[in-house]
Amino acid sequence: MFDKVLVSTDFSAPSQQLIHCVEEFRCLGVKEVVLAHVVDFRTAGMSMEAFRIHDEVKLNEERKRFENLGISVKTVVTIGNPAYEIVHFAEEEKASLIIIASHGEGIIKKVFLGSTVRDVVRLSTMPVLVEKFSNFEPETCAPTCSLKLQHVLIPVDFSDCSYQAIDLVKSFGKQVNNLTLLTIIEGAKSKADLYAQIKEVETKLEIARVDFQHLGINVDIRIDQGIPSHHILETAENTDSTLIVIPKRGKGTISELIIGSTAQSVTQRSKIPVLVLPCKNNQ
Repeated sequence: MFDKVLVSTDFSAPSQQLIHCVEEFRCLGVKEVVLAHVVDFRTAGMSMEAFRIHDEVKLNEERKRFENLGISVKTVVTIGNPAYEIVHFAEEEKASLIIIASHGEGIIKKVFLGSTVRDVVRLSTMPVLVEKFSNFEPETCAPTCSLKLQHVLIPVDFSDCSYQAIDLVKSFGKQVNNLTLLTIIEGAKSKADLYAQIKEVETKLEIARVDFQHLGINVDIRIDQGIPSHHILETAENTDSTLIVIPKRGKGTISELIIGSTAQSVTQRSKIPVLVLPCKNNQ
């Protein structure tokens, strides 16, 4: 599943908390960590090499924390564009997951993603876990959800992409305690059409519910109507969800470089961690 994980760090308070993600995800098969740091050439200027040498020392200190978990650790430091280099590292190392901390660069840091996180999600060809934090100060920084698999929310539109998200969460097995399957009907021509769509969705969701219940997972199914991103975030809050698993649905000529508007909005605005999945054979 997630046997080899790339953890991106910039030595900020949030990124130093990512060790807790790795510790929790050991139950999903994590055996090896690639601890990666990129010196941003756009801001380092003529001191790039000095920063690289200095940061190698800091990264080795971080390495020891992960090794104390009994996990094999490899460190990489380079100079470049952080998002591109992080994705390149992950592909080169054949990582099965990227873990990265969200700490926005704007005024409303608790809500908005930094550009590096946004670009990693956009460019990655593998799942990306975007960790969220309740506070960004070094002394009090902590993940919003310490038990991410306690209550998982999957938005389902019955596309191939959403079925891939369902299959991934099924592979988590009993590590997931509670699950909410949410379908949003975006529009209907008439009341009769809306009723027909609801009945069709109920049938499909019930089939998915039974599959998960056979795994011993408590399942709640919900149907809403309106703007998907709004209802996903609202449902996450109302159900006390601890993780949103959402497919990245590419649109456009270079599909792997584009993130669908719903996934982008949810990843950007969510207060809880988001696991963004690339769509295999996405069309």
